[in-house]
Amino acid sequence: MRRAHHSAPRRRRSALTRLAVIACAVVVFGTIARTTKQTRADAAALKRLDELDPHGFLREQWEFKPKGAGDGNRDDATRSSDAAVLSPHCEASLAAHLPLDEFSLSKTPHDTVARSRLYSAFARSVRRDGLTLFDPENAATQGLAQGSLFRKETSTHGGVFVPILTRLDTPVRAIVVPLPAASNAANTIYANTKRVLEKYFPSEKGGVYDFSTENHARSVWLQDPTLYHFSTFHASHHLAPIPLGGDEGEADVAREVELNAVRAVARHSCPIDAVIERVVVTPSGVVMALWNIEAGVEPRVFRDDLARALPNAPAKQIVKEKVIWHSTVARVLAPPNGDASTAEGNAAAATNTQRALTEALCGVKASLPVAWFVEEFDVLALALGGRFDKHDVPFQCQ
Repeated sequence: MRRAHHSAPRRRRSALTRLAVIACAVVVFGTIARTTKQTRADAAALKRLDELDPHGFLREQWEFKPKGAGDGNRDDATRSSDAAVLSPHCEASLAAHLPLDEFSLSKTPHDTVARSRLYSAFARSVRRDGLTLFDPENAATQGLAQGSLFRKETSTHGGVFVPILTRLDTPVRAIVVPLPAASNAANTIYANTKRVLEKYFPSEKGGVYDFSTENHARSVWLQDPTLYHFSTFHASHHLAPIPLGGDEGEADVAREVELNAVRAVARHSCPIDAVIERVVVTPSGVVMALWNIEAGVEPRVFRDDLARALPNAPAKQIVKEKVIWHSTVARVLAPPNGDASTAEGNAAAATNTQRALTEALCGVKASLPVAWFVEEFDVLALALGGRFDKHDVPFQCQ
């Protein structure tokens, strides 16, 4: 009888053990199934890429290095240390979406190839130059030093960075293309950016890394994911302000003229389907998603059309590269663990950040159906949570 008395608990423990084993097996097999599915999809895309490009010319454009730039011997060791090299997963993701027939080795490459070459140069810059933002003499963004954009709020626990909102005498007038706020792309970018920056740019050793609802943190600034956007063209910017007119009535008329000109350009432009090719951290600490174009109006064409439609716009545009299609997703404001003395470690953290984010986000797609005509009343209002007005300007493809 005593044995029977003790056998029931043992049976219960045995049953719980079996249930735990079954639950673990379900999790393991589910993970294996998802991994196998992704591996098969990557293999199919890479097979397609190999069939189109048996000599690897297309992939060379993704990792393009001009002649004389060094690393001429592209062996495995060289590739593994090259910050521009994409993983097989990313190559597969891009092969599945980009118009590969437009890749060419001609002297005037198609814009798709020109973007890839430009992006590979960006990917190498932070490893080559390090993070220069901790030098107070260096500008952070658009000719503006970090100290003019952010200040550390010492009254809060541990101190967080908060933006400095500087009112503009002449509002910036810009044409941007927003990433839809409710899109899967915006949510995916935000979640992964936060996760990776928490890992590689912690504020202090062993410290708690907290973000407030306003995206303040002790070492980085996360862009508001509802305001991710592609900066396209400026009718007036803070480095070359061009007032709309004298009094309020004249300004209203001039604004409507510019807005109608932008509407006319968008009317004949097609919505853009874009895909993330890679993510980079610039030496000034800006974390940028770099996108290529699957379909729709080419950014270079869109910018050229806007320049013709807005002849009074500044000749020197904020965005100098006409083919680029980028969205800023975060800004590094302090070194890992608060130690700016280890330049090599800072560069390594930035390189690891861009590699991890590229791996997580390459192949993320977004459809962009509308542009915005924006007036920013504070410096970098869209980026820093300042005041702005916007007008929707839909692409109509007429």
